[in-house]
Amino acid sequence: MKARRNLILIIVLLLAGGIVFFIERPFEGNRRQSDGDLLVFPDFEPWKADKIQVGSGRLAFENRDGSWFLITPAGSYPADRNQVSAFLQAVRELKRDNIASENEEKQAIFGVRAGQGTQVVLYDSEDRKMADFFVGKKGPDGLSAYIRRADSKEVILQPGTLRDHLDKPAKWWRDRKVFPVKAEDVVQMTLQIDAETIVLNRDTKGGWFIVKPLSKKADGARVEQILTVLNDLEAADFAEEMKPEEAGLVSPQLRLAVRFKDRSTQMLLVGLPANEGGYYAMAGEGQSVIVLQGGVLGILFPEVKDLEAPSIATPRQE
Repeated sequence: MKARRNLILIIVLLLAGGIVFFIERPFEGNRRQSDGDLLVFPDFEPWKADKIQVGSGRLAFENRDGSWFLITPAGSYPADRNQVSAFLQAVRELKRDNIASENEEKQAIFGVRAGQGTQVVLYDSEDRKMADFFVGKKGPDGLSAYIRRADSKEVILQPGTLRDHLDKPAKWWRDRKVFPVKAEDVVQMTLQIDAETIVLNRDTKGGWFIVKPLSKKADGARVEQILTVLNDLEAADFAEEMKPEEAGLVSPQLRLAVRFKDRSTQMLLVGLPANEGGYYAMAGEGQSVIVLQGGVLGILFPEVKDLEAPSIATPRQE
């Protein structure tokens, strides 16, 4: 009998606990909060950002007609849109789920006190602040970082590499693409290698022909390889401090020009060696000096014999 009474009591307690759980739903609030209430900037929408200021102007970006530009004292340059997009998304995903301190006096310990940490401010197209926060010291794992909203006392530990992104030199935020081209739009290509000039034309059927220094059908696959490498070409480094004449780009030994269907042209100039394996280059006259890895030059500037279409052997007649 006693065992039976204990069993009934256990069942009653379980039922009562179930009713309380159903009514109270203790995890309901946590679930709702994790769905968006924990975001540091719940109203931030990356696609509405128009300006970014980092570290009192150490880094500055502007959105101009849908394209991001890096703004520096030396001028403005196209920014790496993938890096900027990733950074904006990281701001969107900042969360308050690991609060390290709410004590204002301890902000200096985490490097997020005003005037101490790296301040990041984002504006919309009407110069209204969308987000304003400080990024401080790295976390214990060496990857995470402490942050604080400018209008809050909460110090939050954020996972990821936010600190490393902000510590990068300004030039590494630039777009490294040198010579983006659509191969199907190119109708002529001119290669100047020392004193020799090679001219290739595309006919109306898409075939390539050498027209200078000789007249012969070109190896279409080899020409398309040049255009593919040209489209994928990226700067290994930037050398704005170099003058074109110092870099051997006023009278370069290597010059490549392409003409498009719309009659516009683009040019690549290659000058003196910049370092072991690298060469100074410039994407057209008046542009800033960059450094290219020398390994691609053999593909971009072949000898004319390497551009000739392979001969088709004819069978011997007995």
